[in-house]
Amino acid sequence: MKNGTLQYAIVTGGGLDAIGDPIPVVTSWSDPVDCLIITNTRNDKGTYQDGKFTQMAYVVHIDKQPFDAKRVRLTNDRGIELGEFQVQDVQFLDLVRRVKITV
Repeated sequence: MKNGTLQYAIVTGGGLDAIGDPIPVVTSWSDPVDCLIITNTRNDKGTYQDGKFTQMAYVVHIDKQPFDAKRVRLTNDRGIELGEFQVQDVQFLDLVRRVKITV
């Protein structure tokens, strides 16, 4: 079952070249991966001096595959981007051939 897609950040570059000049870090996004997105937390009550914010956390399930990304972008099945999130936890559910990602 799927209700959205996940894209993970691919980070390249960084460090120094042969003559000691810095190499810029470049972030690109993977191709979309079908996933099941489950809302863990959605709180619209956050406020600060000049406005409001929404606190969100999701649990995402994808088919079993290697996964070690640190940042993901989620889009629901209606094409609405839910946001970019830092990966909090990854569990490989071998019995059901899924990867559970908490963001």
